[in-house]
Amino acid sequence: MIVTRKRSFIKAISWRVIGSIDTFILSLIIINFFSNKYTYDLAFYIAALELVTKLLFIIFMKDYGIELILVELKRR
Repeated sequence: MIVTRKRSFIKAISWRVIGSIDTFILSLIIINFFSNKYTYDLAFYIAALELVTKLLFIIFMKDYGIELILVELKRR
């Protein structure tokens, strides 16, 4: 199988969507297990926050993570 940028991009986006849906469902189950009021709001906010923080972490690691690792390896 040939790995292309388009394939990698689609795979990355699809995994983010699957991960966010998983977080939403787990949050919904946990929140509604401990609460008498059935709500989607908090589960949605948790999933959205997870998506944003994960994307920011990926951007940070791509921009600075490799440099930090290389600097640490050069010190040794």
